[in-house]
Amino acid sequence: MEGRKLYIRISAIAGVVAVLILVVVARLYDLQIINGASYYQQSEKKLTRSVEVQAARGEILDRYGRELVTNRICYNISFDSVLFPEERKNELILELVELCIENSVEYVDTLPLEVGADGTVQLAESGDTAINRFERWCEAMEADPSDPQAVFELMADEYGVEPGLTAQQIREVIGIRYELDLRSARIGLNISSYVFAEDIPTELVAVIKERDMPG
Repeated sequence: MEGRKLYIRISAIAGVVAVLILVVVARLYDLQIINGASYYQQSEKKLTRSVEVQAARGEILDRYGRELVTNRICYNISFDSVLFPEERKNELILELVELCIENSVEYVDTLPLEVGADGTVQLAESGDTAINRFERWCEAMEADPSDPQAVFELMADEYGVEPGLTAQQIREVIGIRYELDLRSARIGLNISSYVFAEDIPTELVAVIKERDMPG
């Protein structure tokens, strides 16, 4: 009788172990075979990112060893999509733009739209490259590039701009969101990563570091 009970217990334990092994094997099969490619792509997005780093140029001297071209440290502002919080994106962009304006720092904004004194939106004079990129964006979003007011409103809606902002503040926000969008896969433009501002003063670097501005 005791031998029969022991046999039942061993069989039950063996059955449980077998079930657990089957569950683990099934899970591994799902992770590595069925959804392996998808999970790999997700891990790559979270763990790796591409950053363009300009190589330092060597100093150029004349025949007497006097410096003609030298190097110096400079600071640039760019965006880190991994750390950039989606819910605060527009708020942070507007704060950053206003900081640059206060400190007389030029930043990259090639959106060929400008807000007039009466609040109307019109096409701005821009180079061929800026116009071509604008038309590519409009094509991807099925918008009419000849109707700047409609495109302006579409961008404000697409980027979730808060309704309480002025027309000029909206223009500042969508201009930067547009630059980020140009480098996304949905627009299909193979252009370099977005550097918001180059060679900014150390005073602005200190202000940005002191504030809560992730990304």
